[in-house]
Amino acid sequence: MGLFASYDIEDVIAEGALATVYKCGQASTKQPLAVKVLSQQLLARHPEIADRFTRDAPALARLNHPNVVQLVDLGVTGGLPYLVMRYVDGGSLKTLLAQGKLDLRRKLSIALHICKALGYAHRNGVAHGDFKPANVLISSQGNVAVADFGFAGLVDTLPNEGGPVMGDPHYLSPEQKAGARISVSGDVYSLGVVLYQLFSGHLPQQPLAFPSYFDPSIPDYVDKIITGCLNPAPDQRFASADVVREKLLDAMWGAHLDETRKKAVLEGVDDIKTRFAVLDIIRQTPFGTVYLCENTVNHNRVIVKKVIGSLQGYKEANALCNLNHPNVTNIYSASKVDDDFVIVMEHMRGGSLKDRLVKPWEWRHALVIVKQISQGVAYLHKHQLAHGNLRPSNVLFGANEVKITDCGLAHHYSEKQNPANWYAYPNEAPGPLGDVYAAGAILYEMLTASAPLWKGGLLVGNARFQALPDAVQAMVTRMLAQVPKDRFRNFDEVIVQVNRLINPNSDKPARKPAAHRPGVTALLLVCLAISVVVALLYYVPDLADTAVGMVKTIFRLD
Repeated sequence: MGLFASYDIEDVIAEGALATVYKCGQASTKQPLAVKVLSQQLLARHPEIADRFTRDAPALARLNHPNVVQLVDLGVTGGLPYLVMRYVDGGSLKTLLAQGKLDLRRKLSIALHICKALGYAHRNGVAHGDFKPANVLISSQGNVAVADFGFAGLVDTLPNEGGPVMGDPHYLSPEQKAGARISVSGDVYSLGVVLYQLFSGHLPQQPLAFPSYFDPSIPDYVDKIITGCLNPAPDQRFASADVVREKLLDAMWGAHLDETRKKAVLEGVDDIKTRFAVLDIIRQTPFGTVYLCENTVNHNRVIVKKVIGSLQGYKEANALCNLNHPNVTNIYSASKVDDDFVIVMEHMRGGSLKDRLVKPWEWRHALVIVKQISQGVAYLHKHQLAHGNLRPSNVLFGANEVKITDCGLAHHYSEKQNPANWYAYPNEAPGPLGDVYAAGAILYEMLTASAPLWKGGLLVGNARFQALPDAVQAMVTRMLAQVPKDRFRNFDEVIVQVNRLINPNSDKPARKPAAHRPGVTALLLVCLAISVVVALLYYVPDLADTAVGMVKTIFRLD
């Protein structure tokens, strides 16, 4: 098989009616991988799956989240579609549940990370369709990652006499058992079943008992959240896994974190200790940590960001403490200790733009977002601040608005990431025109679900880009001009162009109502008078004779 010229087979991990999964090493790097090859028998029965794979699988490869098992390659070999994933060197939740050794804190942590993975996919319009404990992988370091996202959608077909092609019936929603297609709502039900089993050790049965019936130590909020997922009516369940995650965070109060990790955020910053409780750790790297906290006085959520070993961005954060704009995240305080500093800022519940880039955006919708980004950056520039680090991860969503964050902060790549920075032109120093370029790169990625590609000094637009209206292509190309002076001079010009594209009539002078134009009123009155006279002369003959006589008398025509 041609596929395995690039991958060295080490073992067969699993084999079933749908696919065979191999543990492989990459021939060039020896990196451990898992390769899933679809069954030849499945494709013989359902040849339409091959077309579906070609159409939909590339979007799955763009799923990129710490709690999602990432696809690193895909293709077709010998007529058989295959998916290559990172290998997780641990076991599955199914194995851990069989062992029965998880304490409450660990169960809460697993539940939260599962919700993060599913919620990320749901924001990008991807439903899992076959969510079960066997698809929740836990590494030897304890990291949680959900596998097989979208696989059910690739091989899903109409139910046959043996039931649905995809899905363990213990975890399927009632509507999916009845033949409905996979959906976010169905995922929420499957999530409820998995959480019920995680906390109680049992699968849910009717009549439904609370999980705490089996384990009295389970908090009431867990009972309520799980039963909210298991409602038989799809429209009565939680809307997505993101909602379940929010419910957990509101109720857990950081119960899934050990005390050592929670105290780490408070070290060295005395004013934080008395005012904030740690709810979650959003991101942790050698360069710093981002915490979700709650103000213990007013119960508002905030983000506490600790930057380690660098003061880059501290000056900007300190300046923004005294500034306010609807498209810039509010910073409440910034304080430094030696070469570290801490920023306390508002929490944006909608997550980042980075988490919404799996599929291309409709161009008008993308421009609405870019307009808000532009308004925020224009405000920074008017206060002599360049962002210098504009990228999708620094564009955040609230309930009804978009805000930029992390002005001036350095962006660090982990060793596993591609070090190329698509959001800055190579070797160009940060500045206002660099921010214009970054906004153009963000817009290009939103419109095409890919990064800008340059060849011979020219922007090479892919098929999606070339299908856009010419004026949209021209705007993006100008924002991404390699020579800074060829770009828009500032974000005010970008905003004007966005307005023209969204509403082509926005810059045309409005026509005055007819009644207010000079001379129109008089002309209308004259026409009305003539019409009345003609009508009278036509319908009243005697009046016509009298009028003629008066005219002759006045002008002495006899």
